Amino acid sequence: MQDYSQPKKSVTGPALMCRMVCLTGFMGSGKSTVGRMLASQLAWHFVDLDSEFERHTGLPIAQIF
Repeated sequence: MQDYSQPKKSVTGPALMCRMVCLTGFMGSGKSTVGRMLASQLAWHFVDLDSEFERHTGLPIAQIF
């Protein structure tokens, strides 16, 4: 089991930078639409978690929730 209370030990070399924006809100509020537009403007990769859950479980999101 990993101890998350202690900082991770540094490895040699440059530190990797990960930039992420997470949009939250009610169903149908436009998170996916805004997320795609934002990712396009920033030239970032867009990931829709509903689609990822469906892909990993093989179930439609409506059935999951």
